[in-house]
Amino acid sequence: MTIRKLSYSFSSRAESAKLYPERAILTKRTYLTILAALCVLSLTGCGNKRANLQLEPDPHAISRRLNIAAARHPHVVLDPSGDTVYVLAVTGTDPNSQLSLLTSVNGGDTFEPPVAVNEPGTNVSSHGENGPLMLFGPGEKIYTMWEQQDGEAAAIMFAASLDFGATFEKPVRVSDQPTPTYSGYPTFAVAPNKTICAAWLDFRDQAAQSETASIYLSCSIDEGATFSKNLKVADGVCPCCRPAIVYGPQGQLMVFWRRVFPGNIRDIVVSISNDQGNTFAPPVRVADDNWKLEGCPDSGPAVMRVGHRVYVAWLTEATRARSGVRLAWTDDGGKTFSLPVMASNKTLDANHPAFALEEDGTLMLSFQARDPQRRGGWTPPRPYAVEIDVHGDLSDPVLIADGTMPVEFPTVATGNAGRVFFAWTESTGDAAAGKGTVMLLRARNSER
Repeated sequence: MTIRKLSYSFSSRAESAKLYPERAILTKRTYLTILAALCVLSLTGCGNKRANLQLEPDPHAISRRLNIAAARHPHVVLDPSGDTVYVLAVTGTDPNSQLSLLTSVNGGDTFEPPVAVNEPGTNVSSHGENGPLMLFGPGEKIYTMWEQQDGEAAAIMFAASLDFGATFEKPVRVSDQPTPTYSGYPTFAVAPNKTICAAWLDFRDQAAQSETASIYLSCSIDEGATFSKNLKVADGVCPCCRPAIVYGPQGQLMVFWRRVFPGNIRDIVVSISNDQGNTFAPPVRVADDNWKLEGCPDSGPAVMRVGHRVYVAWLTEATRARSGVRLAWTDDGGKTFSLPVMASNKTLDANHPAFALEEDGTLMLSFQARDPQRRGGWTPPRPYAVEIDVHGDLSDPVLIADGTMPVEFPTVATGNAGRVFFAWTESTGDAAAGKGTVMLLRARNSER
């Protein structure tokens, strides 16, 4: 299989690198830039690598097994210490949608009845990329974040579980807009010092008919008991593309989003804060896609830090030859980025990337896409995955599960001993009304 090889492997320079590390860094970056450019121009001849995934034959309709009539927007994570699988999903339909945690203690064979996360009588909103999120906190606390709808207004909410998902604490409001306005599409990250920082799209500063949003930020230094006064990160943000947040290798806060440039150019940028979100540097463009679009693509970036490197994946359809999920990285904390490569090579209509990190440093990138070899390229969207190894080599996309119903927003989680779990929504009717099924498929990395 063809890959885009991004590694630095000049063994003859190993001793020189030891003696002159700063020279090695410069040489390595130069080599990577040239090689990535060659691979972008010609996605052949850059090596051969297969993804090492062993997939189970069929996915599991886990919400249907639990007699949940409607479910959508699953986010899957694995307990770092064992076989416990957690799937956070929105269940029911508006105006009575609930946030539910589905837990399996046997590696996904069966799931326990759902545990409610939001308070009774509140409505959880999820649409497009605006689904709920879940992360592990210190001591294996479970943190969740979502948008809560209240008439025409919406707020960002946070809740924690202190007992491995058996119950959840009273939700805490994160967004602090004084008048009823819209806040949605949250993202959050947990720092090594236990600080939680969240960012989201916010319309408190926009006119009613504004075509862009702002990004606001709030942090908690008490493990989610309270959140700080909201601070604006940026204006001119694409209004339906979820931002992404990650802590960099030096502890800096990195916020990525799709910016609306003059002329309706909608490209990915990043801004860095070195003081826990109090101030941010001017945004840096991740890639010059120059995607001109008279509207929002409903697709934001995905990010993941691996050691000193931060990867970012995103959708572009700037040209026919440059359409799909692209991948780039920064080795200097967001000051500069590599030339991007097309991660969704050999698929069509690829969208909505998500990352997970394996224990050996391998990255798993999931997304939805169509098969160009079948039905004239108009198969229903299916889940795909790409492996990115520790050297930066990308596998060809692997089809995770076939089927006749379209999938939406696949997510991926990795665990011990090469375990990989994929979850997605499979549409079974009116997806906008929440009529879907949460699907789960397990895999193993055959080299772990």
